Amino acid sequence: MIDLRLDQVRAVVGHYDSDADGILSYKEFLEVVLPKEHPELRAYVTQRECFDIKNEEYLSYETEAAMAVLFNLEVSLFEDSKIIKDELAKYGVDGYDVVGLIDGNPQGSLNFNNI
Repeated sequence: MIDLRLDQVRAVVGHYDSDADGILSYKEFLEVVLPKEHPELRAYVTQRECFDIKNEEYLSYETEAAMAVLFNLEVSLFEDSKIIKDELAKYGVDGYDVVGLIDGNPQGSLNFNNI
């Protein structure tokens, strides 16, 4: 059973909602569901032709269940990382500081080579 509070869901949606409109567009939703470390899969999915789902239509039960499990995991990861972020903030450290310590070049991003 998946049991999420509305504030938990809003926090995750707000994190991925790049245009701050309160909903996830398809592109924003892909940021949640596609693995960042698999560029081939990301390219394949983002270049596929999309289809519309009308207001009166539903996704299959299996699809809805898989999305619910995935979103539940995302909420858990988000909350766990928030705890760590808050703990680091107590010491005056933010995420950019941590990335700067690990990142061997001034790009400001982490990848398999510099981790």
